[in-house]
Amino acid sequence: MKGFSPLIAVVILIAISISIGISLSTGMIQIVKEGTGQSDVSCATNTYYTIESVSFNELGNDKLIAKVTNRGNTNIYGFAIILYGDSGLKLLERTEVDQGDISRQNPLKKGRSVLLKGIVTDFSSIKEIVVLNTVCGTVAANKVI
Repeated sequence: MKGFSPLIAVVILIAISISIGISLSTGMIQIVKEGTGQSDVSCATNTYYTIESVSFNELGNDKLIAKVTNRGNTNIYGFAIILYGDSGLKLLERTEVDQGDISRQNPLKKGRSVLLKGIVTDFSSIKEIVVLNTVCGTVAANKVI
């Protein structure tokens, strides 16, 4: 009776397992890159933006206005805002934030600023604001008020 020796069978199984693992990890890395909008893992080193000023409810209209300036080399767009205040935590999704003329086709370039606007009805004061972006989800700007 001829066949594989147990040692050869183990070596073949290990080789198959390693090749499957490499294939899966490569696929997962690609999915994560696409899911976060990143074309390059190093986006975090090239993305930097600041919140220059924040005003909230100045006229009793529940309006939030945050001036954001891009200081990095990555063009950014798709802003969302997280607020910390007297009523806890609130997220303004990208669709709830007026982003002016900033979009995927017209991103915020280095040195440019945008006024992000939103309506926040359930807060009387804000303690901190965090601005997120779509291009590099690992980078955010925050400002304590």
